[in-house]
Amino acid sequence: MKAFKFGIVSLLLLSAAFFSCSKSGGSSGAGKDTLTATVEGKAFNSSLATSALKDGSTIAIAGTGSDGQINIGITGYTGPATYSVSDKAIMTYATTTMPIEAWSANMVIGEGSVTITKDDDNYIEGTFSFKAFSSGGASSKTVTNGKFNVKIK
Repeated sequence: MKAFKFGIVSLLLLSAAFFSCSKSGGSSGAGKDTLTATVEGKAFNSSLATSALKDGSTIAIAGTGSDGQINIGITGYTGPATYSVSDKAIMTYATTTMPIEAWSANMVIGEGSVTITKDDDNYIEGTFSFKAFSSGGASSKTVTNGKFNVKIK
């Protein structure tokens, strides 16, 4: 059942990343939707697209920049709290330049957490960090200092 839910979250993440380009104002009413982090010591900014989808107890947040994409999915979402990769969260980092590569932190491999600090049903805000691994586990990516403030679709 957990594998099925994570499959649904993955589908939501892909939909969020490829079909949404939200750049509207944040919860403070100024600026734009944001998702930023540090990936392997290099600044990441979702300059191309940022989105969040919420469907019952599942939420997906995605940010795409010129050189990568970060996806965060939570199953069993109950509101502002900390969600661990070992329990209810899945997080991925993928390159958006050739060759396309992806690293995932999920209940099987990887570590990390996402903390939702605000959810007013219009915007979701929080922080995250994770260590993700390639599908064979041969390589990893560390994502730190993650922050987001995104309009919920």
